[in-house]
Formats: sequence, structure tokens, C-alpha cells
Amino acid sequence: MHNVRHPQWMRHRTRALVLATLSGCVLASPLWAEELMTPQTPWQTHGSGRLRTNVRWHQAMGYHFTPIVEGRITALGGYFNGTKHVKLFETSTGTLLASAIVTDDNIWSYTDISPVSVHVGQRYTVAVYLEGTGGSLRSALTTRFPMFAGPIRIEGSTHTSTRFHPEAKPRSTLRTKMYGQADILFVPSRTTNQSPLAQAGIDQTLLSGMRVYLDGRASIDPDHDPLTYIWRQLEGPPIKLPRPAAARVSFNAPIVQTNTSLRFQLTVSDWAASAHNEVTVTVQPDTTPPHIEVLDPHNGQAFMLSIPHPHSKTEGGAP
Repeated sequence: MHNVRHPQWMRHRTRALVLATLSGCVLASPLWAEELMTPQTPWQTHGSGRLRTNVRWHQAMGYHFTPIVEGRITALGGYFNGTKHVKLFETSTGTLLASAIVTDDNIWSYTDISPVSVHVGQRYTVAVYLEGTGGSLRSALTTRFPMFAGPIRIEGSTHTSTRFHPEAKPRSTLRTKMYGQADILFVPSRTTNQSPLAQAGIDQTLLSGMRVYLDGRASIDPDHDPLTYIWRQLEGPPIKLPRPAAARVSFNAPIVQTNTSLRFQLTVSDWAASAHNEVTVTVQPDTTPPHIEVLDPHNGQAFMLSIPHPHSKTEGGAP
């Protein structure tokens, strides 16, 4: 094993790491096919927030993560100060999969390990054991966890006290800070990625005030990668979508006096690429006169009474 510090593959590639905020998650898009085998350092590459260093914590700190593609973890490391143990666990069982001694002085450092295969959908934990010195954290994160970090989904930060139990395993999940800044080196096993196909549904025509449903659940990913969704309005009177990052959203059509078009764009993304599709909703004025239910006082039966439209006229032309 040897200590790895700032190798060439850790540097940002501008075209490969364009960040987009999707569904409370940060997504790197697009990653070019020839770069899919590039080793990934999820938190170093995608981390954000206000940095604090040299904190004296008796804690094991790091993050839980889930691979989006099959791959191997070939190094453990992080951003801290001093010589620390960094450990990799299978989260649900607490099984120790690998550990490494990493020497750091508040820069990103990694130590090679015997490769550990990790699997899609399985949750893992990486943590640094600080032993009272040299801790770091990021607060005021740009985006709350969970977040996509290339082919890794970071579920949240985690920590636990080691003051009385030095081998304790962190199990908590925190959404707004990254404690400890442990990290992994992940090598995806897949060499290509097929872009998803966005399906925003068919165009719709309906009346003012009716409920509108935008449904992107027919979107697919050829590699069966999980998808994130974002709806954005391109045209028409402004509509506030209550959950723009859901696959299916709804809202009440605005009240209009003439035919009005509302155009929306759906963006679906896997861990490496995005696709777009549009749908148009045509809203027509509702000219049906309103009705009220009236109760006949003589027989107690109810009947509907039409209320003339305020702009309508009688047969003689009088208002």
C-alpha cells in the first residue's frame, strides 16, 4: 500500500463535471464514454460548503453511499490532519470490508487498498477515525443530501462517538453537513453509458380551472439506472409547480378568456447523461354557465338552476 496525493485523475475536467441541481441532488452531466472508467473520488470532486479544519473530535465520521453502477473501491482517504484510520463498511450488517492508514495535512490524500467490489443498490459507509484531533467538516452545503456524485449516490453524512468505544461504527444519517470528509476511490466497471429517454406525455387540451397532470413516468433508461426528473415551464402564464422534481406533477389550469398554451420541458438524468422532452397544454375558456342547486319548498325536491353568464344577452339584445 502507498499514500496517493493529488494524482492526475483527481483533477476536475470542465466538460465532464458540469453540475446541475436536480431533485435536491447534484448530478454530474455529461460524463463522456471514454471517461467512464476514470477513477471517481465522490466527495472530493462534488463536495461544497464552508470548510472548517483541525477540530478535536473523538468521533468516527464519514458518509453512507450507494453505487449507481457496479465497480470496485481501490483506495480510502479524505481531508483531515494527521495519521488516521479510514474504514469501509457494509452499512446494514456493519461488516468491515477494508481499512487503510492515511497520513494527511489538510489536503486530499488516499491510500491504496486491495480492491473491494461494491454493488448497485447496496449501501456502504466510509469513515475516518479521528481520535481527538485533525477533524474537518463542510457546512452550509449547496445541496442537502442525498446527492449524486457521479456514479455514487451519497445518502448522507454520519458520525458516532469513539471516546469510550474506539471501534464504534457510525450509523446516523445527517442531511445538511459533511462530517469528517472521509472519501473513497471508486472505479466503475462499466465502460459505456446509454442516455435515458425522456417522455413528457402527449399534448393536452382542457378547460380553465381543470386539474392538469404532467407525467414523465414513461421515461426509461436503457441501462436501468435510476432517474431524476425536473419540470420547467417554457411558455405561458407562470405556473407554480408544487413538486417540480417529481416524475408526475399536477396543478390547476389558469382561468383564461382565450385559448392559451402552456409549454413544459421535462429533463430526465441518470448518473452520466440527460435527455429532454416537451409537452404543450392548451387551456380553453370555460363558457359553460354556472349552476346552483335549488330546493323546491313545495315538494322538497332539488333541481339545478343555470346562472346566466355576466356577458351574455337576451334574445332582444338587451343586457
